[in-house]
Amino acid sequence: MKKAQKRVLVLDDDSYRHEVFSKYFVGMVSKLGMALTYEDFLCLLSDGWSGPPPRKQRWDIIMLDHDLGIERPGTRLYDASDPHRPVIREATGLDAARVIADLPPRLRPEKVIIQSLNPVGAERIYQVMLDARIPAVKLPFTDKGLQTWMNQ
Repeated sequence: MKKAQKRVLVLDDDSYRHEVFSKYFVGMVSKLGMALTYEDFLCLLSDGWSGPPPRKQRWDIIMLDHDLGIERPGTRLYDASDPHRPVIREATGLDAARVIADLPPRLRPEKVIIQSLNPVGAERIYQVMLDARIPAVKLPFTDKGLQTWMNQ
C-alpha cells in the first residue's frame, strides 16, 4: 500500500532553499507551497479553504524559517496602539507560528518543522507550537538536518 502523500508548505525568504526543497520533494508530496514572504505564506496557508468540496484542506507539514526579509524586503507589521508613533517591524516566522497556533484544530498541521538557523528565533517558534500542542521539531537548514527529518 502506497503511503499517502502530504501537503507541505514552506516559509523561507531564501530562494536557494526553495530550489533545494523543490528538487528534494519531487514525487514525495501531493502539493508543495513555497512562500518567500509572510504575505505569501498567509495566502498559501488559506489555499484550499474555499471553493467546491472538499473545503478547508489543511497543510500536513509546515516548514518555518524565522528571519525573513534578508534576501528581499519582508512584510512590515504596524502596531497602531500609539497613533503618533506606530511601531514598524519586519514580519518573522514567529508571526507565522502565531497564525498557525490560532487555527482551528482541523486546519492545524500534523507537524511544524523549524528550519531556522537562528537558535533564539527557532526556540520562540518552538514554544508557540508547544503551547498550542502542535508537534514541532527544530532542524536547522543544513544537509544533515534535511536528511534527519526526511528519515523520521
